[in-house]
Amino acid sequence: MAESQSNAPLRAPAGAPTSGVIHVRTRLAADFTVIANALVQRRGSAVTVGVAAYILSLPDGAPVRIDALCEHFTEGEILISRALRELEADGYLERRRERGLGGVLRTRTFFYDVPRGEEPEPPVPPSPPRPRRSGPSPRKPEGTALCRGQAHAKRITAALEAVHSEADLRSKLTALGYPESIVEVYKTGGSLGFTFSVPEAGPCITGMLTSPVKVEAHGHHMEGGCMEPKGGH
Repeated sequence: MAESQSNAPLRAPAGAPTSGVIHVRTRLAADFTVIANALVQRRGSAVTVGVAAYILSLPDGAPVRIDALCEHFTEGEILISRALRELEADGYLERRRERGLGGVLRTRTFFYDVPRGEEPEPPVPPSPPRPRRSGPSPRKPEGTALCRGQAHAKRITAALEAVHSEADLRSKLTALGYPESIVEVYKTGGSLGFTFSVPEAGPCITGMLTSPVKVEAHGHHMEGGCMEPKGGH
């Protein structure tokens, strides 16, 4: 009976190191992503590097909300949210607040293959054409919901007067009973902002850490949610 043959190399190629990893490389012509070594060799959390690599592999327009990333990864919201914050702090991820049709606020997410500051700013997407008639604004809370929202906004405003960093902002909101998992923090015009829906079917709360602090209560957008219409990424 003939001896079985193996396609695996019997020995390392000439000139290969005597220890450590030996790469077996395949030249790819499609379905690959170019990632800088500075990112994939980033010290710290493997989750952060993995999330960054995944986002870079996605086409423009793909959703990268926390819930969308949790559908792909086995890690939960806390680790995914932490990874996004680390990437934002390192300059790889940027979230911009823009006002779209009908005055509806939405978030545009930009992801850089190298940190911001090392390359020119990306071009700002052109503004959509203005319709003849403005679309509906976010619904305003009424009655009990309005009173509840105004009460939340008032207590949050008082608590955030001396807050200037994202860490302090999240800490204060958590202490007030608004868990980190429901709060979306963003930066626009050099100021930190945040938005979330009050637990138990309450109104939306949106605020900016300006001087003075501005916090307001409003209804959900017609597409659903406090921050961004569906498909806004």
